[in-house]
Amino acid sequence: MQMTNPGAVAELGAECDALFSELVSIQDRIKKRLLVHADGKNLKGGELVGWLGEIYGKLLLGGTLVNDGKEHDFVSSDGRRISVKTRNGKNSGWKKSSAIPKI
Repeated sequence: MQMTNPGAVAELGAECDALFSELVSIQDRIKKRLLVHADGKNLKGGELVGWLGEIYGKLLLGGTLVNDGKEHDFVSSDGRRISVKTRNGKNSGWKKSSAIPKI
């Protein structure tokens, strides 16, 4: 396969470079704020939606996050082990939530 316009890729990369640097900085600032609520859990990668889902669930149900070695994400104040699966979307169907079935 022959590349037809490698210069266009480099040009687009150069155009977006400052924006990506800004994005990384903003994600780092958000992560620092979320770490206050993470109960010592390592918030790995750049999974903002996942981090928020786990922390919101923990805050809503008065729980504690658990480490990634567990199958669940947090334990509620009444002892329930809860897994959170988060997705990010804009369509109307994304406003729904549901339980995660046991397998």
